[in-house]
Amino acid sequence: MYVITAAVVIAGLSILIQTFLIFGIFRAVKQTGSRVDAFADDAEPLVGAAKLIIAENRPKIERIGDRAVEVASAAVEIAEAAREIAVTAKQQAARIDVLLTDIVARTTVQVARIDGMVGDAAARVQHTTAAIENTMMKPVREVNGIVTGVRTAISVYSKGKRPSVEHVTQDEEMFI
Repeated sequence: MYVITAAVVIAGLSILIQTFLIFGIFRAVKQTGSRVDAFADDAEPLVGAAKLIIAENRPKIERIGDRAVEVASAAVEIAEAAREIAVTAKQQAARIDVLLTDIVARTTVQVARIDGMVGDAAARVQHTTAAIENTMMKPVREVNGIVTGVRTAISVYSKGKRPSVEHVTQDEEMFI
């Protein structure tokens, strides 16, 4: 968009500069003509030579004028093309803006959906893990309790008698 604006500005500046150049050429030609008239009165012997010089330079001046007209018409065509390009660029920029807005909106919706799905999946995994852990650990705890009970019973029955109060008190004192 800035490139097109810069091109339009450059084209406009070129037209303006060419206009000033044409105006300067016009003024120079006009000044030359007025000087020739002023000098013609003062220097009649030079009038013939001046007429000859003017006659020789007239085609060049006409060609310069013709070229100036061509340059001005080309500048107008360039300015019109630049305006068309600027209008087209603005339309394309508007289309791109609408497209990007739509893409951002759709992406936001999809990200929200994915976030919800990931959160739901994480909650389900956590719930499943807890259920598996409870299901697996409950029988292990029960078996562990039974095994501990059996060991204690075997230990008690293998010794044959219960420990005395002194022995239990001594064990507790050693623990402390």
